[in-house]
Amino acid sequence: MHILSKTQFQIQVAVKYIDRTSVANWATMPQQREPVPLEAALHQQVSAAPSCPGVVGLLDSFTEPESCLLVLERPVPCMDLYDFVMQKGGHLDEPMAKDFLRQVVQALQHCHTRGVVHRDLKMENILVESISHRLKLIDFGLASRLRDGFYRDQAGKTYISMSPEGHGLPNPELSLAYTLAHTESFLLRPLLLIEPLGSHQGPQPRK
Repeated sequence: MHILSKTQFQIQVAVKYIDRTSVANWATMPQQREPVPLEAALHQQVSAAPSCPGVVGLLDSFTEPESCLLVLERPVPCMDLYDFVMQKGGHLDEPMAKDFLRQVVQALQHCHTRGVVHRDLKMENILVESISHRLKLIDFGLASRLRDGFYRDQAGKTYISMSPEGHGLPNPELSLAYTLAHTESFLLRPLLLIEPLGSHQGPQPRK
C-alpha cells in the first residue's frame, strides 16, 4: 500500500498494488474494457453512491499489463484498530467498544445490501480516524458476492480471522463449509474489546 497526496484536490489517497499473477477471480466493471480483479469490482459495488461512511471509498482503478492499481480514500490522521487498541492499553472502555461495534455492524450491513460479504474482518482491516473515532472498513481482497447457502472456500489470512470451523478440526475439508451469518457473527466478537472481570488481556503484540 502506498500513500500519495493529490495536491490539486488537497486530499491524500492510498494506492493498492495487485499483482495480476496473484489474482484468482476476475470480474467486469462498468466502463472497463478488460476484466479486473474481483476485489476491485466488489469494492466499487460497495463504494457506489449513496456511499457508506463506514467503508473506505474506491476512488479510481487502473489496469496495467502486470498489475491493477486501486486508488483508495485515506482518512488523515488515522491508524488501524489494532494500533488504536494497543495505544489504549490493550482494551477499550465499554462505551467506546459498543460504539465501535455499532459502526462495524453498520458497515457490514451496507456491504450486504450491496451484495458483498467482506470475509476478512479483523482489527488490521478497520481504520480509526484519530480525532473523530469514526471507523472505516478496508481491504476487500477476500470478499465474495453475497449468496444464499454455504461458502465452501476458506476466508481469512490469519488464524483469528478464519472461519470458525477452520480452527483445528481433524478434517480440514469438512471445515470449509460455513455460513455467512455464523462466520461474521463469530468474527465480530473480538471487536468488543472490553475487559470482563479483569480476565481479558486484550490483543497480543504483533509478531
